[in-house]
Amino acid sequence: MAAQVTRFPCGFITLGIAMCRALLDGTALSNFLNSWAKFARGESLDSGLIPFLDRSKLDSFKLNKPPRFEHPEFLPPPLWTKRDEKMQDELGTAVLVVTKGQVQKLKNKACDFGSGYGNKVPLRGYTSFEVISGHLWRCMCKVRYSGDVCQPTRLNTLVNCRNRLRPSLPTAYFGNATFPTVTETCSFGDIMQKPLGFAVRKVREAVERMRDEYVRSALDYIACVEDMDLLRDTFYNSAGKDMENPNPNVVVWTNFSYFENDFGWGKPVCLLPGNINSNGKAFLLDTASGDGFVVAVCLRRSYIDALKKLFYEDIEKLASKL
Repeated sequence: MAAQVTRFPCGFITLGIAMCRALLDGTALSNFLNSWAKFARGESLDSGLIPFLDRSKLDSFKLNKPPRFEHPEFLPPPLWTKRDEKMQDELGTAVLVVTKGQVQKLKNKACDFGSGYGNKVPLRGYTSFEVISGHLWRCMCKVRYSGDVCQPTRLNTLVNCRNRLRPSLPTAYFGNATFPTVTETCSFGDIMQKPLGFAVRKVREAVERMRDEYVRSALDYIACVEDMDLLRDTFYNSAGKDMENPNPNVVVWTNFSYFENDFGWGKPVCLLPGNINSNGKAFLLDTASGDGFVVAVCLRRSYIDALKKLFYEDIEKLASKL
């Protein structure tokens, strides 16, 4: 891990963190920063923050079982079917702020999913992550659309499985307990033309799949892989660095205590990824005030303005049809 403190003439301070994701996940990083901040303020460490380092809690070798499920998250994702399009311009980043009111509009519309598409109203309301991810998926398909409604696409994300395991991991487990999951492969036409609830439901199904037995099967799958570089590249770099990627990858940084980390300078006023250099990758974060979310998206630069415009316009169009 590397940390860099930068002081600006205006008085603001930034703390930049670079870390190895194989070592820790968002929860472990949040606990670490919380501990660091307490020490910086001269306070003692809470017993609940003492790192739990027993790696056997996620050791699949002791189970010695073959995978019990198919694991599409570890298989190559769909690429462009009718074009081999190299990016013609540099990557850019769109930072989108979504209010809780706008998120509620998305939730209302996602639940308004007609039975004509084979779905019923969900038994529990959709989460903010589910509706924002589904909406973003639709918008990204629209700005990348080149005339082929059959173009396959899927959404990738990571799920915190600490409390999904049985027994659950200790709160202070210091490691990475996030696992990849993917939606069912759909077509651009499905995502763009069917109601928002179609895409949102696909996201929910991908997340709900991550139960104890499935996660442990994923551990066994990983244990059987000899070339970890191949496994990692399949999920994260499948399209190639210079190629267009039809599959959004959404990383969730919400519901952590980052905004409580006071090093003696006051609480943070902003949290953002320092760099997003992967085409189609997005981060979902809380705002400091807690009244909404920040969505940071990486796309090729020529798509950025269209995505910003479409993202907000579609929210209002969806709300007007309720």
